[in-house]
Amino acid sequence: ISLHHRLDGGLGDSLYAWDLQRCSWADFMVYLSRGLLHMSGVGPIRQFLLSKRKVDRRQLARLLKGFVWYWVAFPAILLWAIPSLSFYFWIVLQPLVCMSFFIALINNGFHAFIEAARVPSVESVTLLGSLDDYFGEDDHQTHHLAPHVYYRDLPEHQKQQREIWARDHGSVFYGPDALTFGVLILLKAWPVLAERYVDFSGKLTQSDIATMLETRARRLELEHSALLPPLQDRAATGKPGAPRRTFVVHDAPCRPADPGPKRLFCAFTAWSHRAQLVVAREMASVLPPVRQGLAD
Repeated sequence: ISLHHRLDGGLGDSLYAWDLQRCSWADFMVYLSRGLLHMSGVGPIRQFLLSKRKVDRRQLARLLKGFVWYWVAFPAILLWAIPSLSFYFWIVLQPLVCMSFFIALINNGFHAFIEAARVPSVESVTLLGSLDDYFGEDDHQTHHLAPHVYYRDLPEHQKQQREIWARDHGSVFYGPDALTFGVLILLKAWPVLAERYVDFSGKLTQSDIATMLETRARRLELEHSALLPPLQDRAATGKPGAPRRTFVVHDAPCRPADPGPKRLFCAFTAWSHRAQLVVAREMASVLPPVRQGLAD
């Protein structure tokens, strides 16, 4: 809450994602390390240590207490009671690694998109109509911006957001669950995601939507320079609507005059994109069908 929710995924969050392409497998491998640091407690401790806010000093003391219990006291008690490193690994460490992967994948999807200005309805994704959305967990925008809304009240709250979604071309999709959505982002399945995008403005074509989504997922707030980004308060990262420096990373163009290895790499990249799209369409085929007139 003191990091991810206060900063809404912005600079200083121990799960910060906007210095990496959210649609890049290579960048995601780096982001997995950030997820592991977050889940282990090391990432938040480092961010709290750098913070000048008094409240973060208090949070640091609480987190350090839990950190010592988890990494020192609990292993000592467990290994005294059950002297087996194998048991400790499979019961404690292996689930931690799995959860680190899981949270990195879903957070990479939930915060896949940014614009040149801070637009909350773009930066946090809303997923409608998924098969496992029991308590509103797939509406990540409400999770950040209106966490007080009870899950049974979500449909009414979402209706109130439609004007904002139409104005901002908000990140609203129908059908995918959080895990599937994160994978579709990594697969660069822009045509598939465009079919699932709910255009409340009614002005965008499928091609427009696919281009918009790719641009937003490739847009960076700063160049990646460290495993954990510097900590800044909300005032330093900009309030909603405030402009900020961003840039969009594009793949290097392939030309006939390129040397053989470069042409071979380009051919492999083109083939992999087609293969990933085939996988994405197969995944999307088992999702709930898009409801017609959802944006009306």
